[in-house]
Amino acid sequence: MRVGIIGTGFIAEVHAGALKACGQEIVAACGNIPDALEAFAKKWGIPREYQDYRDIPLDSLDAVHICTPPNTHYAIVKYFLEKNRKTETGKLAVICEKPLCLDLKEGEELVKLVAESKAPFGVCFHNRFYPAVQKMREIIQGGSLGNVLLVHGSYEQEFHIPPLPYSWRFDAEGGNHLRAVSEIGSHIFDLLQFILKEPVTGVDAVFRNRKEELYRDESGMLWEEKGEGRLPVPMQNEDTAILRLEMQGGTQASISLSEVSFGKLNHMDLQFICEKGRLGWDNDRADKLWISTEKGSTRELNLGMQPGYSDCFREMFADFYKALSEGNVSAVANVSEAYENEKVCEMCYLSALRTEKRKRKEFLIRHYAMELLEGEHTFYSECYHSPNRDADGKMSVSTMYGLYCKEPRSYSDFHILSHEEIWHFLEGDPFTLYLLYEDGSIETVTLGPDLASGQVLQYTVPVNVIQGACLCPGGEYALYSCTVVPAFTEDCFKTVGKEELQARYGEKKELAEFFRWIKE
Repeated sequence: MRVGIIGTGFIAEVHAGALKACGQEIVAACGNIPDALEAFAKKWGIPREYQDYRDIPLDSLDAVHICTPPNTHYAIVKYFLEKNRKTETGKLAVICEKPLCLDLKEGEELVKLVAESKAPFGVCFHNRFYPAVQKMREIIQGGSLGNVLLVHGSYEQEFHIPPLPYSWRFDAEGGNHLRAVSEIGSHIFDLLQFILKEPVTGVDAVFRNRKEELYRDESGMLWEEKGEGRLPVPMQNEDTAILRLEMQGGTQASISLSEVSFGKLNHMDLQFICEKGRLGWDNDRADKLWISTEKGSTRELNLGMQPGYSDCFREMFADFYKALSEGNVSAVANVSEAYENEKVCEMCYLSALRTEKRKRKEFLIRHYAMELLEGEHTFYSECYHSPNRDADGKMSVSTMYGLYCKEPRSYSDFHILSHEEIWHFLEGDPFTLYLLYEDGSIETVTLGPDLASGQVLQYTVPVNVIQGACLCPGGEYALYSCTVVPAFTEDCFKTVGKEELQARYGEKKELAEFFRWIKE
């Protein structure tokens, strides 16, 4: 078939070699660096070169391979799928490098576009095509080893130990908020779902970086050491991760990932612990599968000559194009499987964020020696009481630190202050103030860091206004401070019960929302 390749980097080279090896004709190449494009086209004997994929005549192609950085996948895939919808003759096949894309909304849209266009579509999780992996799948699905109880494994590389060139992989602000998880972890997620035939339903993740900051020189190389002309580059996405995954059927998986493992060029290891035996495989000896069905013994299953990285791509493309010509279903990952993989990556990211926030929350409680404020249900510690007093002997101002937590649950139950109170958001997740006025109206104000969405950093609650506050849904913690003028005293504070609130304000949605959220 006539194939076009978008991209001219390392993975495009792998695609070109594999396509040639399985008998496909590469008729077009596209890249945005003219010299690299010319060299790529010359090396692989590609007759036509384009610097914009939209300039490639669609009627000249039967398939297109997208080998560009992940943050470009969405736009390029969308273009070819939408053109498919408008083409009357045939459907252009699309093969995209993993991950499908970096944003879940974009991934969801691509799933819909593939369904609407009816275009043949595949995503390159090449490890499926090791013979040992397919044999593991056959054995486990055959049921001879019983249920899979536990999977433990690892994926290690040394590619991100400096010095190394800066690349899109380090650009968290450009969309690559994940690195080890999306680059290498996604391969293990795909194999788990491919071999077990069930999705990942739960994740606990911990991320760590070997260095929090590297230094970039004028040539674009990253270094560990400071030096003349080298600018600091914060490492905002992870190079190591420890993951606990739960599959739909109850199988637990423990996975370690590292892109900074000395001596490991590209090493994956998987062990399946089953009720009636064990299967083991690693890609250093990709032709071997280790099987144990009796205590104290392991046998080695030899699956022929040892296949390598490039062999898997050749087998993957051969399978895809054979299925395409015969009207069958390929074993290449489809768009829905790739989208599910993307969701698992995002689950890891959110779990790691929650873990970091829990650590930070626990640190703040210890650091400020916070206690749970009786009657209000928020963690607090006194910060400042002014030594200055007014004519009645009252201190002029006082300040406290407060902390709202998802766990242990903390919030501000409804109360009234006869003194003015100034709220300041300090860090963490947003929270909402509920303000109940004498005229029966209710106002909500969200304090948090997202000023563009209407959140505020500071808000003053007037005297004698009933107030309550809690984390917004999905939040882990919020650190704030309250300044009371004149200073807080016991007699300026009064709690307001739920029955009194309902008598005065009825069943207003804001009250129902507050009481629902503090229980979630």
